[in-house]
Amino acid sequence: CSVTDAVQAMLTVAKEAPAQGEIYNVASGESHSINDLIAIWCDVLGVSPQIVYTGNVQAGVPLRWSVSIDRLRALGYTPQISLEAGLRALKEWYDATH
Repeated sequence: CSVTDAVQAMLTVAKEAPAQGEIYNVASGESHSINDLIAIWCDVLGVSPQIVYTGNVQAGVPLRWSVSIDRLRALGYTPQISLEAGLRALKEWYDATH
């Protein structure tokens, strides 16, 4: 999730949570594979690398995972920034500052 969405999630919990000490997962609510991430980053960066798969997949390592943000959604939180938009903003910031 983007920094903007993470801050909004924390503000939502601070204002709306019924009790202190509860645990809330902060995430986009979407599941992305490593392949998804690579494809989006390559598009954002404008590159087309040759990706080599070694076939070495470690046992027990999930190929895709996500966490539930249902408790945050129940407080009125809705993520606003997609993975691609967040990565584009990160690249723009980096280009402007480096």
